[in-house]
Amino acid sequence: MVKHSIGGVAYGDVRIGAFMGKRIINHIRAKNGEKPLQYLTELAVDSFEKNYRNVLPETMIGSEFLAKHQSHDDRSQRFSPTPITVF
Repeated sequence: MVKHSIGGVAYGDVRIGAFMGKRIINHIRAKNGEKPLQYLTELAVDSFEKNYRNVLPETMIGSEFLAKHQSHDDRSQRFSPTPITVF
């Protein structure tokens, strides 16, 4: 029951970064013949650390991400012109 705002720029950037990270992880999983994640919560922390932490970029500009991945799959958020933190 803790109140918090989800309307600020920071929330949107974090949300987009999470969707970007999930898209990149699913791209890697597809190459390995694994099923895509529907939600990041399906990924155990130890699996993230072992398999994905070192291959995810720390930040990425939206246009660069879109050129490689076409979409971040979140219809409620748009990219900002500044780099987004992916993890």
